Amino acid sequence: MSRALVVVVVALFMLPTLILTASTTVVASENNVIVEPICNANRNTTWTVGLIYCDNGANEDYTLFSPMSSSSTYLIDTHGREIHSWNSPSGLRPGLSAYILDDGDLLRTENLGASGSSTFNGGGVAGKVERLSWDSQIEWEWNYDGETMRSHHDIEPMPNGNVLMIAWELKSETESEDAGRDPSKMTQNSLWPDHIIEIQPLGSNQANIVWEWHIWDHLIQDYDVTKDNYGVVANHPELLDINFADGSNQNTKYGSDWMHCNGIDYNPALDQIVLSCKNTNEFYVIDHSTTTLEAASHSGGDSGKGGDILYRWGNPEAYGAGTSQDQQLFGQHDIQWIQDGRTGAGDFIVFNNGAGRISSYSSVDTISPPLVNGEYALQSGSSWGPAAPYWTWDQGANMFGNSLGGVERLENGNTLVTSGVEGIFYEIDSSGDIVWKYINPVVNSGPLTQGDSIPQGQNPNSLQNVVFKANRYNSSFPGFAGKSMTPGDYIESWTDNCGNEESIPWDSDGDGCIDDSDGDGVKDNADICNGFDDNIDVDADGIPDGCDPLIDSDGDGIADDWDIDESQLDYTIVDTGQYECYGELTIITCPTVGDFVGQDAQHDGVQPSYLDNEDGTITDLVTGLMWQENPNGFVKAKWDDAIADASTINTGGFSDWRVPTIKELYSLIDFRGEDPSSYQGSDTSTLTPFIDTNYFGFEYGDESQNERIIDSQYWSSTEYVSTTMNSDDTVFGVNFADGRIKGYPKVKGNGEIKLMFIQYVRDVETYGVNDFVDNGDGTITDRNTGLMWQRDDSGSGMNWNDALIHAEQLNFAGHDDWRLPNVKELQSILDYSRSPQTTNSPAIDPVFNSTQIIDEGNNVNWAFYWSSTTHATHQDGNDGRTASYVAFGEALGWMQQPPNSGTYVLLDVHGAGAQRSDPKDGDPADYPNGHGPQGDVIRINNFVRAVRNVPLPVQGCMNSTATNFDANATVDDGSCEYPPPPVEGCMNSTATNFDANATVDDGSCEYPPPPVDGCMNSTATNFDANATVDNGSCEYPPPPVEGCMNSTATNFDVNATVDNGSCEYPPPPPPPVLVLGCMNSTATNFDANATDDDGSCSYSEPPLESVIGCTYPSAMNYNPDATVDSGDCTFSDDGGDSSSVDDKGLGTVVSGSIIMISAFIIIGLFCVVIIGLLLKSNKND
Repeated sequence: MSRALVVVVVALFMLPTLILTASTTVVASENNVIVEPICNANRNTTWTVGLIYCDNGANEDYTLFSPMSSSSTYLIDTHGREIHSWNSPSGLRPGLSAYILDDGDLLRTENLGASGSSTFNGGGVAGKVERLSWDSQIEWEWNYDGETMRSHHDIEPMPNGNVLMIAWELKSETESEDAGRDPSKMTQNSLWPDHIIEIQPLGSNQANIVWEWHIWDHLIQDYDVTKDNYGVVANHPELLDINFADGSNQNTKYGSDWMHCNGIDYNPALDQIVLSCKNTNEFYVIDHSTTTLEAASHSGGDSGKGGDILYRWGNPEAYGAGTSQDQQLFGQHDIQWIQDGRTGAGDFIVFNNGAGRISSYSSVDTISPPLVNGEYALQSGSSWGPAAPYWTWDQGANMFGNSLGGVERLENGNTLVTSGVEGIFYEIDSSGDIVWKYINPVVNSGPLTQGDSIPQGQNPNSLQNVVFKANRYNSSFPGFAGKSMTPGDYIESWTDNCGNEESIPWDSDGDGCIDDSDGDGVKDNADICNGFDDNIDVDADGIPDGCDPLIDSDGDGIADDWDIDESQLDYTIVDTGQYECYGELTIITCPTVGDFVGQDAQHDGVQPSYLDNEDGTITDLVTGLMWQENPNGFVKAKWDDAIADASTINTGGFSDWRVPTIKELYSLIDFRGEDPSSYQGSDTSTLTPFIDTNYFGFEYGDESQNERIIDSQYWSSTEYVSTTMNSDDTVFGVNFADGRIKGYPKVKGNGEIKLMFIQYVRDVETYGVNDFVDNGDGTITDRNTGLMWQRDDSGSGMNWNDALIHAEQLNFAGHDDWRLPNVKELQSILDYSRSPQTTNSPAIDPVFNSTQIIDEGNNVNWAFYWSSTTHATHQDGNDGRTASYVAFGEALGWMQQPPNSGTYVLLDVHGAGAQRSDPKDGDPADYPNGHGPQGDVIRINNFVRAVRNVPLPVQGCMNSTATNFDANATVDDGSCEYPPPPVEGCMNSTATNFDANATVDDGSCEYPPPPVDGCMNSTATNFDANATVDNGSCEYPPPPVEGCMNSTATNFDVNATVDNGSCEYPPPPPPPVLVLGCMNSTATNFDANATDDDGSCSYSEPPLESVIGCTYPSAMNYNPDATVDSGDCTFSDDGGDSSSVDDKGLGTVVSGSIIMISAFIIIGLFCVVIIGLLLKSNKND
């Protein structure tokens, strides 16, 4: 069945796009197009195996899994239908992994079990790997199994066609003790540590091992001082302690399967391998760029560290850098790098089984390694960070397996999770919601029938449908090219109650019939407004409200949800009151361009407005809240009492007073105040607090009571969901003396109970509540504040001036009026129900995206965000060197612990949601221990999330051609008035077709042609065909000149232009005279006058030609004409036989040789005499 995709774009007055959530809304168009769901199943109560649940959040990919009880491997689609299966001819079960290769072949490990050559048979055993074609033919197989080694668990196909394999290798008791193993930890007579091999498949059953790495080459121990690898374990995190084991099963903790590595992955960009080892509760990163020789050493490769551990994570106790309290991994499986282009790319994701964890549950954990300039940062004496995963997902006790398991981050940002001992596959979205669930239906006896219970497995902790892990492949995977991907039936047997219907994806309950999920009598595949009551149509536009993109009851073009005015805003933010502009240090004239433009004073908000009710109460005319005029008689109280005493307050005759929320309390802050933290005097009359004292009573701290001037803090009712300082229960409050929000411990670390002011409030209880809408274009609108925000932040930090410029120059989502928010606007989007420690997120609604950072403690955290508000201090007049920021991550500080010890510890001192201040510029390194009494971390380079005001609707004529066009209108009210329609025609009165009624000249005017002067004689050289008046300018060619025009003639005339045939030529030369004779100049009768050679040439000597033959006169076959000896001379011997010169005896050969030698001697003597005479003659000359 083809899938129709419907994209509906609806223009609302402030929302460019109406987001349609697939789980709730289907849009009815004019053509009644039905939107087919991606996946639709909810069978938790009807099915026992197969596809249990899916919704439109699922990824439309294919899932590969290899049941551990079967020799078959299956590929299914999102709907749980079988796409393909491979059946191994060997009949062997997997051991344990399987992968599809780029050509569609299946690479699969096999469990040789007791049939193998190895004497060792641990969990996850393999021993063999095979490659099956698409039609299950064995194309290659290879065993890695023997008395001293055996492959197991996982393999990793590499880009170059090679394969990485995990394997055990035997080390005897003697070898183990020689390596420093404590004999008391040798509960069996051998160790089988792990190693990795890279193999190059050859032929049909061969392979070359082209690279290998052994953990045995990288050991450390502190047991036996006599051994070469003795050392302090904590000083060598790059090595593995041979005496450390941390398996959850105490009975086998020190067994032969010491490490039990179970997962491997390769990162081609880094050329590194990551290896997960269950019994050490760690994963390890090693360098693959080494040679095998380098991999056995401590140097070489891209890292320069050979085969040593580059990074390890999960259990710092394993290398003396922590205790069991620091342990994060518990018997984990399937470590992977998240692939490029996927959420969290470059981070690690792992299935954390939870074996041995205090609470028995499995989880999926994501870890961001401290990779800096290509190296994994590690501070001396500490453990590798981070301290904890930055993202984790679990189902509590509903998902727990002490073995097996897998995980994979998908292209759409979802995560595939395998709960192996249950045979369940989950796909979860980024919010942790399950969008797809499938239960493996294959057990020992084969596929089950729908409704059957899954039998108990051999292991009491697992079922028969166990799976090591599943893998996902998208439709564009190259291995599927040219293959049939037509879905078949479900793997399990089932009953189809509507066999004549194509029920997928409309069959949620799995009965084979198309659903009518809203009970309106129309099946879902034909229901244009599925899931809603079609009879509800508020605006009577013929479209049921559930599918109506614009419900507009008054027909003004504005959706009812947005048809509001300013008086309807539930969370109007009171302006900060700041009216001065500041430069880097002091007050400046507000700039219009360049540096420091766009700050708080340049963007007016809703100004504070109060009413003194003259009964001890003040009404805020902006927020609608009523406040006590004085903070409960200026009596400080502990928080619990402040909450409890609210019911006893009757100020102004009202009995419904309460402690305000932090957002309500912060609405009173006034940034015309000055921070007196550095003030050295005692006269507070010169100070300005951060609250309007024209209406509210205020007191600074009482120095006579050993308080500081700034001790004027006010409790809110908002408790911090995490803790500050040393796990102190904390409540947020506002300090109206120094102008900040911080978290205050209810009880200080020294046991002192914190006492603070209380400004009770009453009336409106909805102030401070947000109503966020994702506009679908990277912006978020808060309908309760009327502000539009960037969904994403700046992604990096910057100083305050750069932050102002960044926001002012931003052109995003079709808007160019972005700005840096003031601090009260920025505080409005805080979500005080969230924190890094409790929700693993910043203190902001997850509708926003926030960039993670590595904080000053090398932990994952979230940033501070600049506001446009200067935090003025009472120093040198009105010092503006700092600006306010809001901490959406933890508000960290360096505290001396113990106090005054000089030892600084980084703590969350103020809580996520605090408002503090940073220098506008400078170097954070100048503040190594932070600033202030709590050592506030100074970052200076803070992040930016820009804001803009959403314009309220302005009705009017929006057609620019109308006579009453209103450029300020945002909603067209149909009032446009237009001039009479234009009359097109020629409006030039000189034209021949002039139209006196025309109001718009259409360019059609026609005119008589103007006179054109020129030569009108066509025989002239300058004839002008366009000329209408001959101006006597014609020019003609000169008259013809007759004569001879052939340049070879004796009477050639260069001036002639016409040849008149008078050319005269010289007489022809006489014919040549033939002279016969010898024409060869070397001949004795050469004739220089001869023109033709008649063959009569004669020479003094015949020409020299080579004649080959016997040149020895004594030879029987001597040839007197021969000039070149042929070497075949024959001579007569005593017997009369003839013999070749080559066969003659020495005497014959010598006689011939003597003649030749004699001749050469005579010739040589002759030459000497001649040369001597010549030399003598030259000398006489």
